[in-house]
Amino acid sequence: EDLWHLYNLIVAGDRVTAKTYRKIQKETSTGSGASEKRVMNLEILTELIDFDPLGELRIQGKNQTSTEWVKQNAHHTLSIRVDTPQDLWVKKFEWDAAAQLRLEEACDAESKADTAAVVLDYGIANVCLVTPSIIITKAKIEVSIAKKHKANGSSRDDSITKFYRQTYEAMLANIDFTKVQVTLICSPGTLKDEFRAFALKESERRLTDAEKALNTALQSRIVCVKVTNAMAHKTALKEAMDDPNVQKEMNLTKGLDGAKMWETFQRLITTEPDRCVYTPQYVCEAFHHEAIDKLLVSDDVFRSTLISHRRFFNALCEKARQTGIEVFTLTTQHSSGEQLSQMSGVAAILKFAVPELDEIEPNQNYLASARAQEIVREHHAMVRESSSNSNI
Repeated sequence: EDLWHLYNLIVAGDRVTAKTYRKIQKETSTGSGASEKRVMNLEILTELIDFDPLGELRIQGKNQTSTEWVKQNAHHTLSIRVDTPQDLWVKKFEWDAAAQLRLEEACDAESKADTAAVVLDYGIANVCLVTPSIIITKAKIEVSIAKKHKANGSSRDDSITKFYRQTYEAMLANIDFTKVQVTLICSPGTLKDEFRAFALKESERRLTDAEKALNTALQSRIVCVKVTNAMAHKTALKEAMDDPNVQKEMNLTKGLDGAKMWETFQRLITTEPDRCVYTPQYVCEAFHHEAIDKLLVSDDVFRSTLISHRRFFNALCEKARQTGIEVFTLTTQHSSGEQLSQMSGVAAILKFAVPELDEIEPNQNYLASARAQEIVREHHAMVRESSSNSNI
């Protein structure tokens, strides 16, 4: 999850310093060419950042550290991996409110994973952690299941048992059941119930503390959910989290808040469309009419390569919070965030309908307009005033 926080924290224009490897071309005494890998610390002016959910962050940009081996402004990619912890320095031109909130969330132990999930189909299982920010696939199990034979079904039974055992061991190895509040077991058909029975029987031995915690979870904090397609495990988890029984169990967790609010928005846009707006222009105008009740923003708007766009969304969210509007940031790692991103990245549920919005002519370049920049200027004035008051 730390990599995910870094992915949301680092944006184009930031300077990032880390230990890295660089392949160096050398000429030998015989005149032939040879290459070697050298370890060095480089500062990169970020141009592009890419996140791999399997545990790698790639930061592409131009080198700002002149060395014997790497020229100034030469392109380089920093690779930050979860399995090789290292120190990292980030310098920002501007530490905005979104970056500060991301830092607070990353350092808040209570915002860590509170939901575990196992998504099963015959021969394939994904063991996941659901955090307020991201669905993390901790392990994927694949076992070939033997076909059913009339004469002898033992080989199929043995392969299913092997599959269950490997999934069970992956749960023990990757999930701390003393910390998660809810565990979901999702599958088509009855596979979920069969696996739960297997895991319950295995954990009854209670040979380790992990098995004791798993046994407790299986008896009290587990929900078995039928899903239609377990192959696309993140889609299956979205389907499972829509189940009323799951929502009841997860009502104390943070991971469901954004998804539930998005479901509310989708329902209202059908039943009360006058109370729903989206795109920066219409959300901004609704804000000026003091009509917004809930503000929904996808996290990718804070990673825009355009600083002016990032400043606008930061200003909008901060001004909304200052006026008592509840702001929900939806991660694009969940389908709710993906859908919001496709609808411009921002939407709002209104307290009341605003008929004047129907008369507004859509502006495709609204974020560059004076009306949008007014939000940014007002926010900066508010920040300066707050800073001067704190220094008195």
